[in-house]
Amino acid sequence: MYPEESRDSLHWTAPTHTHTDRSIDWYWGVGAIALVGMGITIWLGNILLTLIIAVAAVCLAALASRYPRDSEISLTEQGISIDREIYPYESIHSFWIHDDHPVHPKLYVATRAILHPHIAIIIEEPVEPNHVRAYLLRHVPEADGHSMATYVSEVLGF
Repeated sequence: MYPEESRDSLHWTAPTHTHTDRSIDWYWGVGAIALVGMGITIWLGNILLTLIIAVAAVCLAALASRYPRDSEISLTEQGISIDREIYPYESIHSFWIHDDHPVHPKLYVATRAILHPHIAIIIEEPVEPNHVRAYLLRHVPEADGHSMATYVSEVLGF
């Protein structure tokens, strides 16, 4: 038995994400790519897409500079709880655990939600990925691998 384990739940604390220090050149690169994209869309006369590219570049830079905070994770009979927000098992399509992640294992959850369909949760010690897998298999099917959104976010370092 590991800390804060019971038959009915698993609990651990984990950072919201792994922070990657980026150089000033990375931010200049994001700005340059955004400016090129905005220039092309202005040339094509698509002002709305220009605004979307500008907002996306600002959001990308803001997310990249953000430091992680600790979240309380719980797997209970009702669902997965992240900082007291519960995702009921009925709203979860599947899960996948990336055991071979270079920094730490991650739990990926595919939900049926439209606005937030994928959730990535870091599995921190002393909780073992196999215990998380065994617990979730009682409620949700396991999928085979990443979604495209998860892959892109990992490539970008989020």
